[in-house]
Amino acid sequence: MIKTLISYDDQDHTLGAYFQKSYEKLTSRIINPKITPNFLDGSLCTFDGVRNGIDAYNSDKFVFVAFSHGDEDCLQTSSESYVDRTNCLSFKSSLFYSTACSCSSKLGPELIENGCYSFIGYSDKVLIHPDYHNDFIDCEIHAIVEFLNTEITIGEAYKSMNDKYDETVLRLVSGSMVDTLIASTLVGNQSLLAILGNKDLTLSDLDSD
Repeated sequence: MIKTLISYDDQDHTLGAYFQKSYEKLTSRIINPKITPNFLDGSLCTFDGVRNGIDAYNSDKFVFVAFSHGDEDCLQTSSESYVDRTNCLSFKSSLFYSTACSCSSKLGPELIENGCYSFIGYSDKVLIHPDYHNDFIDCEIHAIVEFLNTEITIGEAYKSMNDKYDETVLRLVSGSMVDTLIASTLVGNQSLLAILGNKDLTLSDLDSD
């Protein structure tokens, strides 16, 4: 069994629908029978919600995926942080995957220092476009989908994610002027991607059976 916990802030006033769509796309693409994800919606994106969600697994090893806002040193909702240096130890022996802005700058290294196996996230502000949600989400979730459904390493999944960005950009630049502008935004987001920790981690390393 691969314990997998997904947070998504569907209550956010600006991007709640985007975060929910990200969660729905990810869960629809998980075909590994060993994975039945649990989730934290916007009402549970709190310190208590995270602690209870992790404790319910009764296992040190797990995957954590976050679709919410973030900053250099935290994941956050519009009202509060729910992952920061005060609960980093809760993610010991986990794979931590976030699409939030800026969190690979300080939060990622803090998590790794506290025993998190591997981290994928963005180092600065990520931009999206409302008319191209599918393209942005497909790129953002690509590595975690590949990792959860195969036995490739997280480093290989990260490389595949970069390939997905490249493929999407090439498709868009052959389209309209607006498509080309969107492609440049995706290139900017791709440049912010970071992977920290153990790049050789595989799904079997997180198997709690």
